Formats: sequence, structure tokens, C-alpha cells
Amino acid sequence: VGPIEVRFKNRRCVVDAMLLPGENELLLGAIPLEDMDVLIDPLRQELVVNPEHPHYVQMRLKKAI
Repeated sequence: VGPIEVRFKNRRCVVDAMLLPGENELLLGAIPLEDMDVLIDPLRQELVVNPEHPHYVQMRLKKAI
């Protein structure tokens, strides 16, 4: 289904979603996390805005070889 808009604090991205039968836990993949420039804090077990870029999304571009 989709597209759907995912929002977290001052970040957002648009993704496709899959509906599965039964009661399944939500899974947010690596691409949306990168698009929103958010990180997983394993010690606090929570999602946080990248502290290096708290006010805006910053993405790294990789050179093609």
C-alpha cells in the first residue's frame, strides 16, 4: 500500500508499505531511516534525530567508481 508519509520529530519521508495478515510488529527499514537522517540509540533503545544534524536532514553522496 502507499505511498505513506512517515513522520518523526522534525523529519519526514514517503515510503511504500506492506500489509501482512495477523498482528505483526511494525518494521521501519534502513532506507527510510537514512532518508530522515535518524539513528537508533541502542543504550536507550529509542530512535533519535542525528545529533550532528539536529535541524535539517543531511545526506552523504557517494562517488561512482
